[in-house]
Amino acid sequence: MLVWVVGAEGLLGKAMMEVLDVPLVGSSHEDADVLDLKGLENFYLEHRPTHIVNCSAVVEVDKAEGELSSLAEDINVKGVVHLAVIAKKYHLKVIHISTDYVFDGRKKTDYVEEDAVNPVNGYGRTKLEGERRLLQILPESAILRTASLYGKAKKGLIDSLVFLLQTKEECSFVTDQISSPTNVEDVAVAVKAILEKSGVYHFVNKGFCSRFELLVFVKGLMEKYGLEVFCKKLVESTQKDFPRPATRPVRSVLCTKKIEPLMEFPIRSWQSALESFFLEKWVHG
Repeated sequence: MLVWVVGAEGLLGKAMMEVLDVPLVGSSHEDADVLDLKGLENFYLEHRPTHIVNCSAVVEVDKAEGELSSLAEDINVKGVVHLAVIAKKYHLKVIHISTDYVFDGRKKTDYVEEDAVNPVNGYGRTKLEGERRLLQILPESAILRTASLYGKAKKGLIDSLVFLLQTKEECSFVTDQISSPTNVEDVAVAVKAILEKSGVYHFVNKGFCSRFELLVFVKGLMEKYGLEVFCKKLVESTQKDFPRPATRPVRSVLCTKKIEPLMEFPIRSWQSALESFFLEKWVHG
């Protein structure tokens, strides 16, 4: 086995390279552009992997509505098609990373893999189309949907909350965006569990919270471990209070029951996984 991690320089790709304890080869945009079919084939012929884990994506949700809409279509759809073509030609297994944003967020309970999809923004639409095109070309592929990722490789949502709490007297976040904050290292463990599987799987850390509840939790961690908190007041808001180019699903919590029996370890709660990340980055780092 040799697993080719596409997008190895990204947030999730770097976690794959560090955590996925199988033989690996990684490629960045410079090594093998997913929009360059010939370049992808040359990379394959040089390394001869048996599996592809596709972590490449345009994930800037608001920009996917405007300035990056064309690039999102290219990377999230055309790039997936190119990888599927290579995989079909050389009989490779594909594990493709997708998102909770393929759902509209109107369901009151957790989304299972068989639920109807209905994305409410451009990012979700391109990711869903990538899923569909992959399964059309290579039905034996595996798709792993996940959500609200954070990790060491790049600054993201958690870093933004820490900065906000350190610099603003009043901090606000929305109560009507609910999902499961998920550590990218745990996603890598989930990918290992489905390397030889087919079909759609969901993986997130256990439990869920609103973005406001996440803000409260991060503030609690900062106070617990002695980090300076400048913020004096937390304010609940809604998406209507802070209009953005892309609508977010209100509740896009994913059910993980399908993948749980395949995992080597029980899935961590979002609180436990986040506290571990917080300790590593802001306390012991």
